[in-house]
Amino acid sequence: MSWEDKTHFPPQRGHNPAKLFANKDLRAKGDNNPAVLSQIRKYESLINQHKEEIENSYRKVCRNICALNGISEKRKEFARMVCEKKLTFCISEKPHLVIFGFDQDQQSGKIWKVHYDKLKMKLGDDRVLMKGEPKDFIQRIRFKD
Repeated sequence: MSWEDKTHFPPQRGHNPAKLFANKDLRAKGDNNPAVLSQIRKYESLINQHKEEIENSYRKVCRNICALNGISEKRKEFARMVCEKKLTFCISEKPHLVIFGFDQDQQSGKIWKVHYDKLKMKLGDDRVLMKGEPKDFIQRIRFKD
């Protein structure tokens, strides 16, 4: 899952592992770390290692957006600004963990709370994102056409 955040300056782009609530990699017994944490650490390392290539790739996507028919002028203008480096952006080196596919009872259950607290302790509260339905996740950047 990919996201954009225009609330920071410069705007940030990020890549995030998305996991179903039932995924065993979100849980670990005792003091062990859930397996998803090592996956996130690998993402952090790869993002840091290939930051320039990722930024160049986003600029290429923006050039493609500018060339497409049917894209709003506001979106194209934003893409042009990125291409021309008039608008800077940065690649977030800290992926967020996205968890979905659960109901309210599962989310508030005491067994899950132990695992959830462990994830929040290792990643930070703001890097563990939970929504029961994946459609409830929205991009943080919005264009008004």
